[in-house]
Amino acid sequence: MKVLFDFDDVIFNAKDFKAAMFGILKEKGYGDVEKKYIDVRLREAPFSLFDFLREVDDTLTSSTQEELYQEILGVSEHVINHDIVDVMKRLGKKHCYVVTSGDARFQKDKIIRSVGEGVAQEVFVVPGSKKEVIQMLCQRHLNEEVIFVDDKLGFFNDLEMEACQNLKTILYNENGLANLEAEIAESEKMEQEKSEASKPGPDQSFGMH
Repeated sequence: MKVLFDFDDVIFNAKDFKAAMFGILKEKGYGDVEKKYIDVRLREAPFSLFDFLREVDDTLTSSTQEELYQEILGVSEHVINHDIVDVMKRLGKKHCYVVTSGDARFQKDKIIRSVGEGVAQEVFVVPGSKKEVIQMLCQRHLNEEVIFVDDKLGFFNDLEMEACQNLKTILYNENGLANLEAEIAESEKMEQEKSEASKPGPDQSFGMH
């Protein structure tokens, strides 16, 4: 079994992070940060906090921009979904992947500053659709069940299920954790049964016929 976790709003509370980001910027005297954020989010490009700071204040020097970026990133360790991280630690690194959509630097920095990269076998950051990564991982682990957890239905609707016949999807909503735990338990049970069935019987183990 392999579990593919979205990052924002699954492992990481992006809403709380955003509220903290606005708070820090307002404390420094910047106004209309919510409006500027909405304007930036209306663009097609993935959101980059580093670039957004230039939108907030185009007089920032590069070093001050970096300092402010790192200060806001410091919030990351305080907005972790500990329930999901506990699930990942219980499963073990070799069973977990992170598949997230967004700006590569910003996503990787949030992951490193919040949970670190050690909780997952690999981290994939894509600018838009997750389809190719999900399908590749399903093919890589063709003989196992693959569980994909995301809070946005759009990433499920985008998939070509013919290429992901070993895939189960979990929408991470108010019932997401319970549904994920149930799917993991079912998958572990199936794997145990498969393992038991593949063991040689008493006669076979002693070479008898």
